[in-house]
Amino acid sequence: MHTNFLSIRKIGLNKEIKEIYLNRFLQSFSLGLIGIFVPIHLMRIGYSLNQAITYLIMIYLGMMIFVPLASKISSIIGIKHTISITFPIWILYFYLLFSLKFPDSDYLLIGMLYGLANVIYWVPLNTDFSSNVEKIRIGEEFGIMRIIPFLTNMISPLVGAFIITYMGFDNLIIVVCLLLLISLVPLFLTKDYKFKFGYDWKKMFNKKHFVFLGDFIMKGIIFGSNVLWPIYVFISFGSRGVINVGLAASFGAIGSIIFTFFVGSLCDRYDKVKLLKMGGLANFVVWTSAIIFVSPMAVLLLSFIKGLLFILIDMPMFIIACEQTDNKNNIEFMSFREIGLCTGRLIILALAFLSILSLKFPTVFLVASIASLYFTLSRIK
Repeated sequence: MHTNFLSIRKIGLNKEIKEIYLNRFLQSFSLGLIGIFVPIHLMRIGYSLNQAITYLIMIYLGMMIFVPLASKISSIIGIKHTISITFPIWILYFYLLFSLKFPDSDYLLIGMLYGLANVIYWVPLNTDFSSNVEKIRIGEEFGIMRIIPFLTNMISPLVGAFIITYMGFDNLIIVVCLLLLISLVPLFLTKDYKFKFGYDWKKMFNKKHFVFLGDFIMKGIIFGSNVLWPIYVFISFGSRGVINVGLAASFGAIGSIIFTFFVGSLCDRYDKVKLLKMGGLANFVVWTSAIIFVSPMAVLLLSFIKGLLFILIDMPMFIIACEQTDNKNNIEFMSFREIGLCTGRLIILALAFLSILSLKFPTVFLVASIASLYFTLSRIK
């Protein structure tokens, strides 16, 4: 059953946000068990590093292609029913992943399915959150939404690593699917609602939105570099790679948790653009350090620091984006944001793919440092 958006805001704003928080906890824990290990799984069964990167490229290419579809479906069947569509897509994704044998090319389709499920989840979820959050407390409430996956990521990568090591990748897939199904339940504790989204490219790509295009692309580049980080850790640690990938991810989550509440509070009280500029400079230093310091201990330490300082870009940027939305352009702006982020991710992944083996990760870290410095020089207002 659907109801009018305005009535939702009057009767259940806090309840809507709490539902999102509970869904994020369950969904992020389930995908946190397996997400960072899929490219590594491909490499362990025989695929090359470049093929693992191609898998990641297909994810974000799929997300970019299907953004308009996710927006259109949300306007037809409602925000929450759109999110629920992701479950059968995940089932198909994991079935194909379970069945994958080297040297089959199905890994390309598998990556595209991941992108489809991801964008059908994130476009309506971000729309739901930005529509129900209290603008005067947006830093605090977004901080809670961001800290939830960090809390789960403290343990889920390690749990996933141990399940893979001692029970096998196949059993991990079964656990993830069950948790993903349970994660849908909280969203339907209140009624669903729809946004009117005419398939109007002019509204999505208007001048007001394009002011933020550079910021979204640069954030996407940094995010894409973070996606490649677990592969770098896996290669750096050799035979101990899988457990240490989980350990590095947990270190990054711990760093993020420490800083998230603090930055969320600052975003409500101080100039978000200044915080963004500070974050750009701090992340520039971290990514530059990743080029210089390459020992296993340095990699783990940088995982912690990187997780901590990325918040100074991630939180102010999302809050600034939310402040640009209203009931009329919400889903259009979030769709445009997703396209910009995917563009940045594809740029960094393409550079990694094209670089020779010895320069792959130094190239990624250099470009990530430049993208970080962009936010220090950004003209965003």
